[in-house]
Amino acid sequence: MIKLVLLMLLGMKGGGFGGFQISYIKPQISPLNELNKKYGLSEFGDILSYGGGGYAIIGKVIIGGMGFGGEKTVKNDTLKVRYSAGVGFFEMGYEIWDLGILTLYPMLGIGGYGETIEIFPTRGDINWNDFYTASKRFSAASSGGFTLSPQISLLVFPPNFFIGIMIKAGSTLRLSKTWKLNDGYKLLETPEFDNFVPHVDIMIFWGGKAS
Repeated sequence: MIKLVLLMLLGMKGGGFGGFQISYIKPQISPLNELNKKYGLSEFGDILSYGGGGYAIIGKVIIGGMGFGGEKTVKNDTLKVRYSAGVGFFEMGYEIWDLGILTLYPMLGIGGYGETIEIFPTRGDINWNDFYTASKRFSAASSGGFTLSPQISLLVFPPNFFIGIMIKAGSTLRLSKTWKLNDGYKLLETPEFDNFVPHVDIMIFWGGKAS
């Protein structure tokens, strides 16, 4: 009886695939862009990031994981600032629409994220003997931790074919409110960042799928 129920829920399809992914991220860092304006820097724009992942299809269920990361740098004559972000998820979804070649899955990613701000003042060359005492040349602050990512995924994967495309749209939840400096101390009085970081992912993959 249990086996029959599982077969009804999962169906009889199966397969697996993995590949390379490009992600378009809207980082939602307006407080950082306000600081950029104050110090004569251009704003950070959207980020094109790179990563990969792999998935298994078991009937109507899709399960797997993926990760991606990217960065953006702005600079002027006296200062360079780099913002970087990355995520990694375990993901699971369930098929709600299937046309054979096209399959639609709502998905949920569970994992971790991290983001870092690095500041490089432009202070010119220094002598070797001054290396240990050359202060105010670099600082960094990082934030991150556990995250969730609700997504909707369109799988373009003809049965009995070895290559396909997965297109996903989702949002990563920015749950941590704490920023830590590179020496372990906290960055205090940080402004509020948006809780949702939207992203669109396109994966070109190789694998197999059978109906």
